[in-house]
Amino acid sequence: MKNKNGVLAAIILSMVAIACSGTDETDKANAIVDEANKLVKIANESVERSQQFGTEFDAKISAIKNKDDLEKARSLARNMSKEYDSMIENFKNAGDKFDQAGKLKLKEKFKEYLEIKAKEMKLRSEYSSELKKVPQKLIDSDSESEFRDVYKSQFEKVKVMVKDAQELADKADKLVKDNPDVMKTPK
Repeated sequence: MKNKNGVLAAIILSMVAIACSGTDETDKANAIVDEANKLVKIANESVERSQQFGTEFDAKISAIKNKDDLEKARSLARNMSKEYDSMIENFKNAGDKFDQAGKLKLKEKFKEYLEIKAKEMKLRSEYSSELKKVPQKLIDSDSESEFRDVYKSQFEKVKVMVKDAQELADKADKLVKDNPDVMKTPK
């Protein structure tokens, strides 16, 4: 989740406007992309808050010595879960918007870009869902060792998903860079 800058760059790049002649649905697609960008911005705000919670959560987990410590960690876990819910929902909805825009009558490279962004956002939603399993397991588990096993395995899984999402973001960035005649950034 430390790729916040990559996600923020994706927001800026996803505001790509197409210099398109004769394609009457580009304006409609750009309006949908603007809606997607708003959702990504909300999701990124939740990413930032979840990272702050994550640092505190790790400290609380390490400091569990008794039931009171466990309850404090569970309380924080509930707050983290709310941020993950926001990330899940907003990244998914942004992906749906990119997907919706990509179904319009557009130049092929713009469609390709929107398809990549849709996949990226859906993957970000999926890894947010995987991340949510960590605090949820603490809330639900009776055994510290059971929680720690999930904690470790989930973060390994998420690390791969984050890498894959970043690769999609990089691919979208390259598509924009390699097609300046088709895509231009808004003024």
